[in-house]
Amino acid sequence: EALHVRHLNEHTRAYIKVQDGCNQFCSYCIIPYSRGRVRSKPLEELTREARTLAASGYREIVLTGINLS
Repeated sequence: EALHVRHLNEHTRAYIKVQDGCNQFCSYCIIPYSRGRVRSKPLEELTREARTLAASGYREIVLTGINLS
């Protein structure tokens, strides 16, 4: 699902969720069941969103996800 952030009030950095879900199915974790399998945001969409945030004045963008290694 596409959830785009345009502006965060009173924040100096913006966050972009680049990945969601998990394929590990650890016995104690509900993430794979609640969020589904791993899927990543397409590079073109990520680039477009980062440029929009930069144009809005953000000088730092944090990429977030469940398993970014």
